[in-house]
Amino acid sequence: MSKHVPDIHKANQSDSTGGVQITRIQIVVSFLPKKHIHLSHPQCKRLVHKHITNNQAGVKVAELRTKSKEQLEQQLLELKQELASLKVQKLTRPAVPQIGVVRKDIARVLTVINALQRENVRAFYADKKLIPKDLREKKTRALRRALSKQDAARITPRERKRRAAFPKRVYAIKA
Repeated sequence: MSKHVPDIHKANQSDSTGGVQITRIQIVVSFLPKKHIHLSHPQCKRLVHKHITNNQAGVKVAELRTKSKEQLEQQLLELKQELASLKVQKLTRPAVPQIGVVRKDIARVLTVINALQRENVRAFYADKKLIPKDLREKKTRALRRALSKQDAARITPRERKRRAAFPKRVYAIKA
């Protein structure tokens, strides 16, 4: 059984006013029954939405990793201001597709900032005896609560005397 997935074609047109590129999306659905050709069909809606969101430019994480913390915070402020203006636009226009892209860009910037911060804290605690719990290895609950190798190897003074008084006998059978 084959899946019915419509083909999506992009067509670029130049506007006569200022050479602005207008992108329109054509959906070619030749193999679906006629009742499913509408854009109201969930499968078509999903594909069109996916196609639109994938083509919109966002912030690249690789570029963010090259920036300093101050630059990242500055970009975060700009993105938050842009989001606020888009929210105002949303009141006048019902559909503002760019708002989702800006939200994801903000999330990307915050993720990179947090990663940088954790990296710096990790470097600070690298040579310390104790490190914060959130930077320690997770392991399992039982392993976290188990004795360390040094503590497990320790013996009491009484046991030490007993072992010295009664060492293990080594026997060899002569053939």
